[in-house]
Amino acid sequence: MSGHIILDGKGTGYRAEVDSSNRLVTKSVSIPLEHYLLDVKGSVYTVPFTVTPNGDDHCFLAILNTSTTKVLTVHQIIVQMPSGGAVQKFTSYLMQTGTPSGGVEVTPVNLNTFVGSDIAATVWVGTDITGLSDGSSLGNFYLPGTGYSATVEFQFGFVLGPNMYYSIYVGTGSIAMDGALVFSHHMPGL
Repeated sequence: MSGHIILDGKGTGYRAEVDSSNRLVTKSVSIPLEHYLLDVKGSVYTVPFTVTPNGDDHCFLAILNTSTTKVLTVHQIIVQMPSGGAVQKFTSYLMQTGTPSGGVEVTPVNLNTFVGSDIAATVWVGTDITGLSDGSSLGNFYLPGTGYSATVEFQFGFVLGPNMYYSIYVGTGSIAMDGALVFSHHMPGL
């Protein structure tokens, strides 16, 4: 019986196995993209925050992708109101313009402690971050009040290209909050 032999492509002489239907036999492992980015690339980060915005409709968190080659994908935000709050509305925006002021720059934490951090992003947390305007609203989510928490998972995430902002505003000020923003920073196409 004559036929073609599929070699390994590296010149080592290994042959590929096929089944009785001439399908290539392979073994693979499927993992969610976030796990690949964390385990293999070491490029998943979190920004923990504790803040009490001091007024209604104030921005309390903003992130800017400062890379010229990598994208920043926001995966989730976790928010809890430990005490002293009524119903709270949160509004997120993409592609706002301007320069944030009134917040403190914080360093994102790489969730893979085995690798160093090569993050090219700036994050601000504050009681009233100003200087951003316009942009596209992603809609609202709500917490019913004191003692409640929410983890908002963005099913597909959303991608910030170079020099793009993501920001979060509260509806009502003077309510203490704890939480974290989780995002990845990687080359496009992953």
